[in-house]
Amino acid sequence: MNALKDSLVGQAKLKDSPFEITDMSIKEKIDCNWKENARRRIKGCDVVVVLCGEHTDTATGVTAELTIAQEEKIPYFLLKGRPDKAGPSLL
Repeated sequence: MNALKDSLVGQAKLKDSPFEITDMSIKEKIDCNWKENARRRIKGCDVVVVLCGEHTDTATGVTAELTIAQEEKIPYFLLKGRPDKAGPSLL
């Protein structure tokens, strides 16, 4: 999944890109403060992008982050990471 994220962030850096991305992924170990840290980051976003893979629905924290985005009324969308792979629905 990191390669997909890196590719998307890289595309956003192209001078003719129609979109901008700031990678707000939490890279630290998940600890007792991670939800607070996630909420702070999500509140600072205009839109949350969830890059979905085959196992995103079992990834630690994804459901909590979507819940936070909903609670904070931050728009979000799910972006299918690989068109040739079917992944489970998150919602």
